Amino acid sequence: MIAQGADVIFAMGDNASFGYLQAIETAKPGHKVWFIGDIGDMTPIDKKHVFLSSVLWNFADTFKQAVKDIEAGTLRHARLRPEPEERRHLAEHH
Repeated sequence: MIAQGADVIFAMGDNASFGYLQAIETAKPGHKVWFIGDIGDMTPIDKKHVFLSSVLWNFADTFKQAVKDIEAGTLRHARLRPEPEERRHLAEHH
């Protein structure tokens, strides 16, 4: 992305932000590249001053609602990923 001219990289992924930051700090694209992270303030480890901003997640209201639902007996179980057998079936039909 940097080599193709990107000047802002918005990273998201389990610990991938550190790799993105390192790649941006070590790239020599001929133009300034900024970094937006998603795990909090990364300025303490930003050696090349490329950190532009970060997404700060706040799940407080979600947790409060979950507690209310538990107390009311209305919390529902939800599966976000198919089970292995379902994944196999989906793969066979696509």
